Amino acid sequence: MPHIHLEATSNLPECESASNVLDALCSQLASCETISAASIKAYFTKREVWSMGEGSTPGYVHCQVSILTGRPVELRQRIARELAKVVSDLFSDSISNGLAKVTLELREMDSETYVK
Repeated sequence: MPHIHLEATSNLPECESASNVLDALCSQLASCETISAASIKAYFTKREVWSMGEGSTPGYVHCQVSILTGRPVELRQRIARELAKVVSDLFSDSISNGLAKVTLELREMDSETYVK
């Protein structure tokens, strides 16, 4: 059930190895209790067209992670921190060169309405 949607702007060199980033995110998420590795789905979108506000970096990396409801907030916070670290580590060149900043959002999917 967990979904990992990673998106980044096409000006970042790490986009060329996005499959490695997805593999690392899946591995990290699977290491968390209550998460089944077999149920994780991860995908990547490279943005060819985007706009940033004045004074911002010229690009971005955003990761949205969706998991079913029912996990304590402390666990969700830990998952978010650990996955954000994976993304930051793997996009460290773009971050250190001022090309992008990383954001991550962990969302809960309503288990009563999620259909599989």
